[in-house]
Amino acid sequence: MSQAPRIAPVAVTAYRCVSAAGDSLNALHAALLANRCCLRPLQLFELPFDTVVGEVISRLPDIRPSLQRYACRNAGLA
Repeated sequence: MSQAPRIAPVAVTAYRCVSAAGDSLNALHAALLANRCCLRPLQLFELPFDTVVGEVISRLPDIRPSLQRYACRNAGLA
């Protein structure tokens, strides 16, 4: 069995959090400390049944022009 090639380590020097709790680390931290459920009815589109989801309702950043062919909600979340 051959081993997968090793990938060089990468230093993570900054990060950001976008979640159903909000669009900052502080919002997520506060929700976790308060044991607050961030599930709510879906707002992004209509469904023929009732459900709750962990939907991100914050405005997502624009995709830069060089990456427009990848412009979608998932790319904005990433």
